[in-house]
Formats: sequence, structure tokens, C-alpha cells
Amino acid sequence: MRVKNPKIRKAVQLSSRPTVLHWKLQYTVDSLDYGVCSFRKDTAFACPPQSFFLSREPRPYPCLSEVLSSDSEPGLDLAVANEISLCTSAAANSYGVVNGSTDSERLAASCWEYLTSGRNIRFQSIVDSGALQDRSHLFLPRGPGEVKQRTYLSEAKRQLSQLSNALGFDESAEREVEKGLALAMRPWGNKIIPDFPFGWYSDISTDHSPIEYSVAIEHTTGKVQLRFLIEAQAEENTLAAFQQSALRLNDDIQKEYGQTVSLERFHLISDLFFPSSDEVQEATTHSFCVTKSKELEWKEAQEATTPQGPTIYPFAAYHSFCVTKSKELEWKLYLNPQARGEKNAANLIRVAFERLGMADSYSLLESILAPTDSFCFFALDLHAGDHARVKIYVQQDNPDVAAIAKKLAICPHTPKEEIERFCATMGGSTGPYSSSPPVIVYFAFKSNAPLSPEVAVHFPVSEYAPNDAEIKQRIEAYLAPVSSTSLATYHSIVAALQERPLEQGRGFHSFVGFKNSARGLLNTFYVSAEFFGVLSPIP
Repeated sequence: MRVKNPKIRKAVQLSSRPTVLHWKLQYTVDSLDYGVCSFRKDTAFACPPQSFFLSREPRPYPCLSEVLSSDSEPGLDLAVANEISLCTSAAANSYGVVNGSTDSERLAASCWEYLTSGRNIRFQSIVDSGALQDRSHLFLPRGPGEVKQRTYLSEAKRQLSQLSNALGFDESAEREVEKGLALAMRPWGNKIIPDFPFGWYSDISTDHSPIEYSVAIEHTTGKVQLRFLIEAQAEENTLAAFQQSALRLNDDIQKEYGQTVSLERFHLISDLFFPSSDEVQEATTHSFCVTKSKELEWKEAQEATTPQGPTIYPFAAYHSFCVTKSKELEWKLYLNPQARGEKNAANLIRVAFERLGMADSYSLLESILAPTDSFCFFALDLHAGDHARVKIYVQQDNPDVAAIAKKLAICPHTPKEEIERFCATMGGSTGPYSSSPPVIVYFAFKSNAPLSPEVAVHFPVSEYAPNDAEIKQRIEAYLAPVSSTSLATYHSIVAALQERPLEQGRGFHSFVGFKNSARGLLNTFYVSAEFFGVLSPIP
């Protein structure tokens, strides 16, 4: 028995407006195909496919029960529709839905858990790129069954093997890459990659793949370093579970690479970046300060203008593995400065520098920060010695090339003209740059040179070009006068990992990095694994 739903038809009519985010969702339940109509994002009946998955970022999607608890959707079997209705109604009651207002992502997660119990359900999302107005998390995924039985480990191993060969790594160096990858993906790497990301959305890559590849090229020497950045996955979609996964990976790295890896500095600051759930909750209503003993205490915020509940960005930690042709190995750890809340980030970073014996470095950094700057990553080289770096990543508010160059002028080895040429070429203009993800700069300090940081800028090229073909042309134009050898290496990277026409969309290239130090100019090219899909082109 099939029934029609006037509310859904109304949503379809609304979706024809030119300013609409136009979604179409098709899914399979027990081998029976059902089609669900398109919805506009801001209508009371919106139900984009991401609503079926637990997202890490709040979105203005209304309550799912507004769509699903009525009779049924067009083409949806009534029995299945009734089950969906019962599920959403029960979930709505348990989460206290009032007038269609609830935590729609938690509700969606409950629906997903119910629907997938004992059923074979898969989802396919199609985005009408001509109607896109907001690119957040909107991309063109691979179709169901397009690649069968891909696991995270098998796919990453294949791609890294191709990249290693393209860079001229010998078998022993490639084995080091495979060893590091297998360790980093333990125990979740053998899971099948779904057709669409659901659960915990990783922000490591453009399509939410939990791994990203990069190659750093020193132009003066031709030396290359192959890297991957990874977020250790967890069984539960909670920050606490991902914290435990990150800590387990720390321990595994220490056990396997104990002769070269040191976690001593991390242990000095771990409590800052791995708060308990209660501490995170407390951070939403309290401010963070440091006592004379350099320990932490909490006190109520005094300023009436303090926002009620700063943004909490729920990532626990990322790990990076780096290797050269000569098998020089390195692990890095990336931590969340906003682990205790956005308004507490500056004091948290200050305390971290102090505990690491680098208070002077933070004072120097503080002297060049603008009130609108914010911290996004805090990174440690996981080895001992005075040359082990502490890196702090900063995002500026809508900077242009002049503002970026001014920020990096703290390092005498970074000429303003080169920064401006790099940013203008990557961005297609001199700014300001206001897209998300933002342009990021970092400052790398060493304990033996606390007032002489290295600096770099990471440009999100995927947000400033219509497609990857255009990005490739810009990179070629930038590299041509720098080094023909480096240009050839970049072409090798693309040839090794490209699996679709670059004109099809964006996301293959995510960021391009620029760093000029005493050793000379270095560029880093960040490439997405594209496990889940492609960002749609910018018209």
C-alpha cells in the first residue's frame, strides 16, 4: 500500500527556488529501492541526507519527526514508513522535542540505529551543484557498489604505495610507510568503507575521510617527505571514545618506535587537551585562568559580554607519520586548543607553553596576535631533543595577502613578496580570503631557539577555484619559475593519486603549504583520499 504526503510535496515545490540547497536521497531497504524527494535546507520539512548521520557540527536542520512521523513519504512502503514514524516519535519524546526543535543530529542517530537493526540499508546522495549556496559538507559521493569491499586499510595502503613509487621510494622505505599505516589504523582499518560517511565526521580531509596524504618538497635540495595525517577511529561517536582511541595510538607508537619516539612533552600537558566530559561541560559556563603555581582553576566569568557557551570543537587528536627516501621517520601529534572551549583556548595554550618551558615563545606569539585571531591546532614533534618543535596554528579573520605577510614577518627568512605571490596564485586574487576552511598560518618554536620561530601558511585551495583542474594550473604556474624538478615531482603526485577527471569537482587538492626557512623554500601539497566523494564544482 502506498500513500502520498502533502507536506513532502510542499517541500518539493519549495525546493525549486534558485536559492535552495537541492538534495535528493535514494536508499535501499532489504533490497527494495525507495526514492525520497528533494528538500530545501530552511523549510520546516528539510531532511538532507546528512540528517541520517551523526554530524560533529551543529546545523540548522529541523526535527526529523516533522518529516517522518506523518503518513509516509512518496514511494515508501507503509509498513516501513510506520516503523520510521514510531522510531522518530519515540526518539522525539526521549529527547524532548518541543515545537519541532531538538538536537536533530542525536535524533537522526537514534533513527539510524533503529532502521539498520537487522536490515541491509544503504544511502546514495546526489547534490544539485547548480543550486549550491553553502559548500559545508556537501559533496558528490561515490555511488553504492561503485567500488566493492574497500577497507580503510586496503584503500590507504594502495594509494600510499602508488604515491611511494611515484616519489622514487625503494621497497624498504615503502615498507616503513605500510608499517606506520597499519599501526595507525589498528584495529579499525579492516572495516569496509561505507558509500557515505556517517557517525563521526572527520575534518581531516575535504570529504571527511579519516586520512589525508601530503608531500613536502624542498626546492633547493629536491628532498621529498611523504606524510599521512590520520584520526584514530572509535567504536562510539563520542569525544570520550575518540580521546581513548588517540591515547591508545600514542601508546602503540611508543611501544613500536620507542627508540625514536618520546611522549615526555605530551605527558606534561595531556590533561589540558584531554578534559573529562564534566570539565568540557563546565567550560561552557566558566572561564579559564592560571594561578601563580601554574596549575589550573576554574572561576565564573565576570564580563557580561561573555557568550553563554563557547563553541566546542570535538576532535581529540590527529597523528602524522612522515618518512623520507632515506627512511628518516617522524611522528607528530596534533591537539585541539579549543578542547575546553573557544574562549579558553588562549589561556590553555599559554599554560601549555609554560609547562614545556617555553613561556618566552608564547609571549612573542602573543605580541603579534590580533583580537580576532584564533587557535586551531597545537602540535608536537614526538621525539626528544632541543630540535623537537612546538607548533601553534592560527587562523585570521578574513585576511588579505598583506595581512598574512605581516603576520609571518616575525621570521626574517620569509620574504613578503614570495608570500604574496604564493597566496595570490593559489587564491586567484589578493584577498580578502573569507571561505571556510580558512587560511591558516603556523609558528614552530624550538626550545634552543625560543624567539626564532619558523613560519608557514597553509592555503585551502579547494575553496578558491572552480575545480581541481584549475587548481592544478595554478600550482603549475606557481612552481614553474621556482623549480622544474619540483614541478615534475608535483606532476608525479597527481598522476599517482588521480582517479577521476580533475574537471569533475574539487577536493583532490585540499591545501598547499608555503614555508621559507634558513634551509630554503618548501612547499607541501595536501591530497584527499576521496574515500567518500568529490566536492562539487564552484560555478
